[in-house]
Amino acid sequence: MKSIYQYLPEQFAGKLRAVELRLVWIRLFAMLFGVMATLALSWLLLFVSDRLWDTPKWLRLLVWLGGLLLSARIFGIWLLGALQCLHDPYAAVKAVQRHFAGLGDSLQGAVELADERRRPDNISPELCQAAIRQVAGQVEPLDFRQAAPARKPCRWAALVLGVAMAIAALAAYDRG
Repeated sequence: MKSIYQYLPEQFAGKLRAVELRLVWIRLFAMLFGVMATLALSWLLLFVSDRLWDTPKWLRLLVWLGGLLLSARIFGIWLLGALQCLHDPYAAVKAVQRHFAGLGDSLQGAVELADERRRPDNISPELCQAAIRQVAGQVEPLDFRQAAPARKPCRWAALVLGVAMAIAALAAYDRG
């Protein structure tokens, strides 16, 4: 089966691929920061616990396993999401439609017309290509990469930074 991108104008297909790639990178950074935050929070919890009382080995093991399992879950969620949105123009189309609300369903319609599996049998290929070219001309001035939201990695990065600052403050206080 041929790729949908083969039926889209080159610039239009390139814009959708750029959004896909940006979505994967954003999810990658969110996953990395999420894993770091989870492990750092586990360490911080043990650090505070050790300062308050003599933490039993079973509780220490439980906290570390909890941090590792939560990190593994975050990685698994990322992996599923990355595999789903990589080479999936529909994930990119949904992100672009959310950001550029004025496009309506024309973008999704163009991608569906390029998809042999979703295209109705009674539509001529020439008519499909004309509709796709019309949408490609409509979206030409738009930068699709703006449609990939970068808020989630920023939130995770802020959490990691906050936890790192708390660890540094506690370590400095513990030495003094």
